[in-house]
Amino acid sequence: MQSGAHSAKEAPGSHPAPDDAELRPILAYHRIDSDLATSGQPDPDQFGAIRNAGFAVVLNLALPSSDRALAHEGALVTQLGMAYFHLPVSFEHPRIEDYEAFRQVLSAWKGRRVWVHCAANMRVSCFVFLYRVLEEGLRESDAARDLQAIWNPDDTWSVFMTKVMRETKPSRTIETGQRVGTSLPDWKTPVSPERVPCQGQYARLQPLDAKRDAESLWEELGSGPNDSRWTYLPYGPFREPDSFFRWLQTQQDLADPVFFSIHSVHQTRALGLASYMRIQPEHGSIEIGHIHFGSKLQRSTAATEALYLMMEQGFRLGYRRCEWKCDQFNGPSRQAAERLGFVFEGVFRHATVYKGRSRDTAWYSIVDSEWPRLRSAIRRWLAPENFDSEGRQRMTLKESQMHSTGRTA
Repeated sequence: MQSGAHSAKEAPGSHPAPDDAELRPILAYHRIDSDLATSGQPDPDQFGAIRNAGFAVVLNLALPSSDRALAHEGALVTQLGMAYFHLPVSFEHPRIEDYEAFRQVLSAWKGRRVWVHCAANMRVSCFVFLYRVLEEGLRESDAARDLQAIWNPDDTWSVFMTKVMRETKPSRTIETGQRVGTSLPDWKTPVSPERVPCQGQYARLQPLDAKRDAESLWEELGSGPNDSRWTYLPYGPFREPDSFFRWLQTQQDLADPVFFSIHSVHQTRALGLASYMRIQPEHGSIEIGHIHFGSKLQRSTAATEALYLMMEQGFRLGYRRCEWKCDQFNGPSRQAAERLGFVFEGVFRHATVYKGRSRDTAWYSIVDSEWPRLRSAIRRWLAPENFDSEGRQRMTLKESQMHSTGRTA
């Protein structure tokens, strides 16, 4: 395998080329143009050099188990002020869905400086070749020069690239020649989610009923001295049961958000709340929010399944995008989103004002092309055989997600 800097010609109006001096030591560094650079796994200190060179986004295609992989790379990158996306790709079993997710991220950040890396720049160089040919209209012979500067793809990747070239349609253009998003000729606007119960193996969702749920929810969420559970919600804490009951009454019949109480299948008492919100059927987008779990529900199998049931319902109805948003300082919420497979999209600065303070909002999403893999992983994790006689998990959800892509821990 060869590596080295590439002095690509800059497109008119592009950013000035980054200073290569600090970037050359990065494993398998290769600059495509002024806005796109690729490499193998950077060391922790080298992300500072990437930021100093003006890069706004880091996209990681390596596996968590890849050589030199950093366990907390996302936190490191975002603390430096860059957006971070992790789209792990199996080196032995690359999939068209992986390329599609890569294409979406690169297209969304067009015009910003993007750094893409994997373990040794081999996965990345193939994906970048495909993107430049299919999306940017570059001749294969020109794109191949940058690919071959890194490696000559083996049989697995040669077959994969041929399949992508044959089966993937490039973004369409309109009469003016401007690039536009992929056409959706068969997509139909979904309906809004219904207020109907939904039961799994461990959890049951019930349309919120203030009269039925107020007492148990007050005991789980509203009583007790610890108000920290309400810190990142735009309402609460409630000081007495009557005000909490009145708030539940105002929420139970709204069309957006649509609230559900969460119950264990073994008891009727409500243990927490969650809702669909920002429901946009015309765009195929729906958010899961207002998540508030009592202590009995937190970190439980029922909690994971309740959120899975909501995601499954959304995609089953035909939504293309499921969102998760939270205050950027809400660490537990961000960890929960990432554990479930949501992809971090960035922080919207000064997005809202609540409780007299400014909120910077962290955005996460799952899109329809990603859901089948994540659905399979969550269902595998929820399977009874994944838990021992004491209810302890044998395989973590992250390990199940790795299994669904043919990876090993």
